[in-house]
Amino acid sequence: MTRKPVIRSIFVLILVFTLLSTLVYAVTTTLQSPVADFVDDDGFLDLRASCEASYDGTTSYNITKADLYSNEEGSWISGGTLQVENPIANATYYFNFTNTLSQVSESEFVWSVQCHEANSSNDGLDVNQEFAGNKTIKVEYAKPTVAIISPADGSHDLDGQDVLISCLATPSSGWNITQINLMTNMSSDWKSNQTFTILNRIVDTQFANVFNLNAGTNRSGDATNIVFGCSAIQIKNDLEGAPISESSSLNRTLNLGNLQQCVQGTCDIGTKQWCDNGVFVSDGYCDNCGGLDFTCTSCVGNSCDVTNQRWCEDNLWKGGTYSQYCSHCGY
Repeated sequence: MTRKPVIRSIFVLILVFTLLSTLVYAVTTTLQSPVADFVDDDGFLDLRASCEASYDGTTSYNITKADLYSNEEGSWISGGTLQVENPIANATYYFNFTNTLSQVSESEFVWSVQCHEANSSNDGLDVNQEFAGNKTIKVEYAKPTVAIISPADGSHDLDGQDVLISCLATPSSGWNITQINLMTNMSSDWKSNQTFTILNRIVDTQFANVFNLNAGTNRSGDATNIVFGCSAIQIKNDLEGAPISESSSLNRTLNLGNLQQCVQGTCDIGTKQWCDNGVFVSDGYCDNCGGLDFTCTSCVGNSCDVTNQRWCEDNLWKGGTYSQYCSHCGY
């Protein structure tokens, strides 16, 4: 009766020893680059991982291959395999899957790598496989920089004929400008009016083009306007089927038709404009009309505001007593 506890203890020790001696040593898989939540700007992905063989102190293992997995196409599938020729036992191998996933569309997906190892005495047959933890990548293409060089915003043209519009497009690093477009609202909707296609493209090179806009002469009455802008398309490294992206400039307005003529120096308090060389403009309004508009704080010279009994001093409107006003404006 007294031997049962001893027998039970011996059995437990044997069981623990057996479990310890049969521990599974799994291959270690690590995603080296890029970092988690990386944002790629061209769809050509540089994916790298490492596989470290397991070793239990007695049995040696060889890394045999690594598989790249992703759901970039919607389902979780292998996108490529790299084999190890003549592997060295218990060595760590680094796998470069650069451009295995290339020309990827703008999207967000996860990826990982599965490493394989074999018992070095088992004729290369796979024994262990292990995935690394997934990482997320977002592909968001770089955009070209597009600008209008001329004419200035708010420019005026009498008949809308032969209006020269200059556009400048600068590609992102590693991209080529392929096309520049002149965009207008002349057809009541926003669309391309003219297109300049670049046949001899050079990577990382900006291109400019001058468009000749003819808005037509069948315009009458008050001045009207046209909204215009420039857009550009770029392609990555000018490769067939490579990623393409597009961007636009800020829009500008071109005033067309006969502008109402005005008398030099006339002030329009309602629109806060004044007449300069026959055209109402905003620049310099308070300097020239501050004597008539109480909301203006700036002025020039020795102007006097008779209505509000103010005088111009140090380029600012000043107010005070009637005697002070008269001392400045009683001449």
